[in-house]
Amino acid sequence: MRRHLIFCLIAAAAAVSTHAQSRSWEKLVAPGILYRMEVDVTKPMMIHAIRWTPAAKTASAQPVLGADRVFVTGESIASRESVPDMVLRTKAIGGINADFFPWTGDPLGAMIREGQLISTPDPRRSVFVWGEDYLDLGRLEFAGKAIADEETTIILTGVNQMCHEDEAVLFTEAGGEARSEGDEVIHLVLEMPEKLPATGSVTATTKHVVGDSKTVRVEPGHAILTVSGKQSKELIALSGGKEIELRVNLKGVEVEKVQNAIGGGPAILSAGQVALNLAAEGFAQKFADTKHPRTAVGKTASGDVWLVVVDGRQPDISVGATLGELADIMIRLGCVEAMNLDGGGSSTLALNGVVLNRPSDPKPRPVSNAILLYGPQPLELVVEDPELPTLVITGKAQLSQGASHAYSVADEEGVLIPNTEILWSAIGAGWVDQGGRFTAVNQGEAKLRAAVRGGVLEVTVRIE
Repeated sequence: MRRHLIFCLIAAAAAVSTHAQSRSWEKLVAPGILYRMEVDVTKPMMIHAIRWTPAAKTASAQPVLGADRVFVTGESIASRESVPDMVLRTKAIGGINADFFPWTGDPLGAMIREGQLISTPDPRRSVFVWGEDYLDLGRLEFAGKAIADEETTIILTGVNQMCHEDEAVLFTEAGGEARSEGDEVIHLVLEMPEKLPATGSVTATTKHVVGDSKTVRVEPGHAILTVSGKQSKELIALSGGKEIELRVNLKGVEVEKVQNAIGGGPAILSAGQVALNLAAEGFAQKFADTKHPRTAVGKTASGDVWLVVVDGRQPDISVGATLGELADIMIRLGCVEAMNLDGGGSSTLALNGVVLNRPSDPKPRPVSNAILLYGPQPLELVVEDPELPTLVITGKAQLSQGASHAYSVADEEGVLIPNTEILWSAIGAGWVDQGGRFTAVNQGEAKLRAAVRGGVLEVTVRIE
């Protein structure tokens, strides 16, 4: 429920206090989910991290597609969605951005969701996989066939990805629409009520073919086999109620245990040691050595998962990290295996209705997919409830550039809410730590937010 948003001004000057150069905070967000913030003002560097404990059986993680489809016709970002929007749409507790993507929004690497193959892997690049009592980091290879009869077998080059010249791609309902850039394109529409497994087979029934079209929408309960080039004409003879077997296979990890997977790369930790094999995964040395905003996922020896974002490209707040520095962060958090994810302006961590990091873009970037966390009490931030006690953010409405000031949340009787219950967030001309201390960086305005007791409070702080 959304709380009433009230700002209480305090006239008295804030007491000046000296802070350590490096500080950290940890807050339990939900059973099995802990949030950690680290600030080192000497570098400067800000780190935001979520620890998920699968063994607690109180929360789960799932990869989620932006806009719930790989391809959506419309604006260039129509099939992408920001992490906070995905969190709210799916009623998640929170999460981070995940795989790299081109302008089309197609994840560049593997994606498996609840056993369903959404995106085929790049065999060069790392993938993070998980299932019931199973976590791993490795690589995957894809193989697939469409078998119509003894004489007609079409080798699949991928699932839910752009079909190029002399390729054959299967587009499922999660793909949204079939897309091709090749010549001599034929789309064979299939009735396929079953989901496509990561490894296994399904039987579909052919319906009709569509030619001379670069895009064809996939209707619910259907799939489309798109072939460009020499084999495309073979599809014409297959239309009209024939059965076709679709076989897919993944190799590289214990695929029988995999329920979910997300691509990224490169791997940065193996067996507790820094392990960067950039060339093998298709990354340049400059990409590793330059400080950027970063996102990563890793697992600990005890089976916990860390989802990590390092802010960057903000010299007064956080400069970012190299891949070596990111690996060191993951080691310090206890990870033994870890993988880099898409970074830069995509790096976003959201919890309880607020973005806790400071994306280097002016606002959270629409991305291809995310790793989101779910618990027994999904987030609801849509209805005002007049019966809830009014909460207020207390603190100064105006600060001088470079000044810091501690803010609090109190109820209508002036009783302070314990800071352990509050997640602080700020965008604009300043930043806030998880102790509630806001630092004014530039002239202008900042939005100070507090996620507390199922609601989000927001106030504006002017900086002069």
